[in-house]
Amino acid sequence: MDLGITTEQRNQAWAHWSSESKLIVVSQAQPQRTDKPVGVYCAVGNAWADWTSENGIGTGEHRYEVKLSPTARVLRIDPSTWPQVYRLFGCGGNLIPRIDWRAVSEKFDGVYVAVDRSENQTKTPLFWFQRMFDVETLCIWNKNSLELQ
Repeated sequence: MDLGITTEQRNQAWAHWSSESKLIVVSQAQPQRTDKPVGVYCAVGNAWADWTSENGIGTGEHRYEVKLSPTARVLRIDPSTWPQVYRLFGCGGNLIPRIDWRAVSEKFDGVYVAVDRSENQTKTPLFWFQRMFDVETLCIWNKNSLELQ
C-alpha cells in the first residue's frame, strides 16, 4: 500500500498561521516519542482559523500560503493507511497510540493527518490519535519540502 499523500492532497491550498511577521522555515529533527511531530503546521485554506474562531482561541495574525514541493515525501495517516502506519511506526501508548516520529522522519519529510470525527471512528485507536489534531493537518519538518507563496 502506498502511504504517501494523493495528488489532490499535495495540491491543496495549505495555510500556516503565526504571530510572527516573517515565516522562517528550518528543518527539524524529530523526537522518538511525542504525541505530535515537530515542524511547520498547516491546514487547508481557512480551516484552522475557522476552528479557532469556533473554539474561542486565536490563530496569530499572519497567514502564510504554503505549497508542497513536487518532491516532498509526506506520510498519509487516514483510516485506509492507519493499520500499516501503526504497524511500521507505532511505539505504544496507553490510551493514545504513539508514533515514532524519528523513524517516520527517516523515510518522510512530513505527515498529513486526515481528521475523521464520524461516529464510526469513535473509540478506535485512530480516533484517539486523531483527537490530537483539530483539523485536517499537514506538518513538514524538512524545509526543502515547502515553498512559500
